[in-house]
Amino acid sequence: MSIRNAEKVLGSARKEPCEIEKINAEGMRRSIVARNFINEGTVITEEMLTFKRPGTGIPVELLSLIMGRKTRRNLPEDKVIHFSDLE
Repeated sequence: MSIRNAEKVLGSARKEPCEIEKINAEGMRRSIVARNFINEGTVITEEMLTFKRPGTGIPVELLSLIMGRKTRRNLPEDKVIHFSDLE
């Protein structure tokens, strides 16, 4: 019986975040955000963007996927950018 208890205490060898860590991750990660007002139809450049919390928009790691794309609408300063904002 002691061996089975020890196995339970040790847990799984598989490492993954627990539920509370998954919830907190969204607030801790950064999203791509409009640094200044960006007009509709403008081609996105890196100078127009900044990175801020929360991580509810496009992750910073996907920056290359939005560079050179045009905006579908006006983007106010500090707006978290989503793929739906881009052509």
